[in-house]
Amino acid sequence: MGLTYSSVVSADAGEVFAWHTRPGAITRLMPPWQPVRVVREAPSVRDGQAVLALSAVLRWRHTHQFAPAGESTTLVTDMVDTPVPAGLLRPMFGYRHRQLAADLAAHARARQLCPAPLTIAVTGSGGLVGTALAALLTTGGHRVIRLVRRPPRDAGEREWRPDAPDAGLLAGVDAVIHLAGASIAGRFTPAHKDEIRDSRIGPTRELARLAARSAPGLRAFVTASAVGDWEDAAAPAAAAGIRTVHVRTGIVQTPRCGTFSAGIRIPPIRMPGRPE
Repeated sequence: MGLTYSSVVSADAGEVFAWHTRPGAITRLMPPWQPVRVVREAPSVRDGQAVLALSAVLRWRHTHQFAPAGESTTLVTDMVDTPVPAGLLRPMFGYRHRQLAADLAAHARARQLCPAPLTIAVTGSGGLVGTALAALLTTGGHRVIRLVRRPPRDAGEREWRPDAPDAGLLAGVDAVIHLAGASIAGRFTPAHKDEIRDSRIGPTRELARLAARSAPGLRAFVTASAVGDWEDAAAPAAAAGIRTVHVRTGIVQTPRCGTFSAGIRIPPIRMPGRPE
């Protein structure tokens, strides 16, 4: 059993291969409806090993092939050796190939506006939106610095104290994407409403003030937002001449978690064979 699945994407083979070698690739390719999450990415696309959390242990050997298919196009072929029937695998790989094509197209559009890779600091990078966004940025060749509220675990993290951020927190950063805030899930009791407000307005204002002091090196300040005081809190960044963007979203829905989540907890296991 298993599956061989192919499609043609609008990018040359070198770029397609490079995309797969960058951090975040496996996260971008993981279908949101599957009960699988990434514990650790493979250090090498050639012979490394990814660690996933899955509800069962499977034999899984996965080979990627990339071949030129014409001018600036590539034939991408996935060959999977596994006991899982092809009928169950086909929707997964259809999703993966559509996601790959869409991401490569997005990166191509972005390079037309900004050819050079950026260093981008992100708060809330472990959340639903932040996880997907950080992976999108790193597969595009950008460096993501995760601003976390604990001691950093590696060079890709910096400790962020929301009420009093360190003066050097944004050193060397080209843009800030601020997504952090208490979850709106649950009953809107007075205490919950205070938590939501306090987790957004004060930290946004302090981060915007720090961004203002980091100008002109900092080029953009992007913040998840809503009308009123939350958007006003970003005013120091805009006043310093930094391009400031307020992103307003409704409820983000996905089978992976949140509104559509089944709430199933699954233990981490090691997937043998070639990495994603």
